[in-house]
Amino acid sequence: MNPALGARCFLMISFAARMTTFTYDGVTTATPLAVMEQGKSVDVMKSFLGFVPGTIGETSALLLIIGGAYLVFKKVISPIIPCVYVAVVAIFVLIFGGHGFDLSYMAAQIFSGGLMLGAIFMATDYVTSPITKNGKIIYAIVLGILTGLLDDLKRQPSYSDAMEELVSYLCEVTKSEAFEKGKELAQNLHQSMDETKMIFSLQKNKVVWEEKSEGEFFAERMAKAFAVDKKPGQAVNVNKETELTLLEKNLAERQIKRQNWDGMLETLQQIPMDEKLVQLAEDVQYYLGFFLLVRDMKGRGYSFCMPEETDKLEVKQGYDLALALRSEKEVIANDCNLQNDERFFVITGANGGGKTTYARMIGQILYFAKMGLLVPCEQAGVPNYTTILSHFSNDESEMSGKGKLVEELTRLKPMMQEKWSGSFVILNELFTTAATWDAGIMGQKVLDYFMSHDCYGIYVTHIQSLAKERDGLVSLVAELADDHHTRSFKITRKPASEAEYEDSLITKYNMTENQMKAVIGHED
Repeated sequence: MNPALGARCFLMISFAARMTTFTYDGVTTATPLAVMEQGKSVDVMKSFLGFVPGTIGETSALLLIIGGAYLVFKKVISPIIPCVYVAVVAIFVLIFGGHGFDLSYMAAQIFSGGLMLGAIFMATDYVTSPITKNGKIIYAIVLGILTGLLDDLKRQPSYSDAMEELVSYLCEVTKSEAFEKGKELAQNLHQSMDETKMIFSLQKNKVVWEEKSEGEFFAERMAKAFAVDKKPGQAVNVNKETELTLLEKNLAERQIKRQNWDGMLETLQQIPMDEKLVQLAEDVQYYLGFFLLVRDMKGRGYSFCMPEETDKLEVKQGYDLALALRSEKEVIANDCNLQNDERFFVITGANGGGKTTYARMIGQILYFAKMGLLVPCEQAGVPNYTTILSHFSNDESEMSGKGKLVEELTRLKPMMQEKWSGSFVILNELFTTAATWDAGIMGQKVLDYFMSHDCYGIYVTHIQSLAKERDGLVSLVAELADDHHTRSFKITRKPASEAEYEDSLITKYNMTENQMKAVIGHED
């Protein structure tokens, strides 16, 4: 690599803004090339002489040519590469520059920017340039074509129409008076919170604030000590896992009033903001939050992938992200495949064997895929389902005055009154409070309805009869270990077995034949 060119590339990538904006005669301005990209004309003679802003060593084409001529005279370099290189770029600009046969535009392109510097002092580098005459000509032609192509690509839009509209919208919003006012006030509020340092101390039997040059920032102390509980607006002390004491509340409120943060925040909230901008901020926070979550989970050894759109659902080594977040143990991963004309999974097996976890895993993968996010698995192919429907049982509620069965039927009713063709339906443990016979009949009707309406899905149930063989249905079973008791949390394709489930219960509650004989003192 050419050392000078490598250093320039590094500077351009690292400090793009500083490398393309210059102060000339006390005025901050853009380079001639940047001015031309805006559709404006430049003074060719000033560019040739060097009376324009730019990087040191590239602004004066005249001085560069003089330096190149001196190197040619001293036989340090050959004129072939610089001359052919510049000529090819000039021809490329005239043909593909978008300005027709405009010689002034062509001259401005040649004498502005780093072309002359690159052609004379970089392209002729001994290490990277050919030594034969024909080699130098071919080398210079290729360099000229590449330079022209890259310059043409640079003028093309680098984003979609939607992104271009977003950038235009943000530019307009950030120029508004309301935004400028809100920005200044928000910056002052953040600065005040960040710069407030405090410690507690006892003075004459009183707890007081003390401002010191040392110590933690107030915002950092509060973030470490307090969080928001599940109940809205209820602050808790994370370290004590209890609600704030009256003393803690008074101290926090005192500091807030002292700095007038409440007043500043109230004023900030009264500034009218575009609803689109507020929604955009929330969306960006969500996606950034998900990105940080993925990064942390990958650090713990969990896999994520970008799903591909396929005709059939195919998941390799998927896992329940919610479970992985709160579990210190390794979460068991499972595969999922709907093949050919298969439409519905029915999962049976022992309680606590991972059936609901498997259903949540599928739901998360489908939902994240619809949002364009990475999904928790090693590999995923996801069809474009029209929508995702789910029904997970809730506990009985005294507030609603309804039993669990009535509550389940109430929530199922709107799902079964619409035609959800092409949807994916997730049903988990329906009708657990009903008699087994009744639950089987109702479950079969629910399953028949969704399968007859061209839906795909997964049904978690304790009723083995629902998993009987039929067209489009796949029986999955939560496997047990060899001891017929320990849960393996692996979900496999196999026919449902009541005997296996009953054997699990017998083993779990120490009710095997030998154990029962020992209890009653029976001897053979």
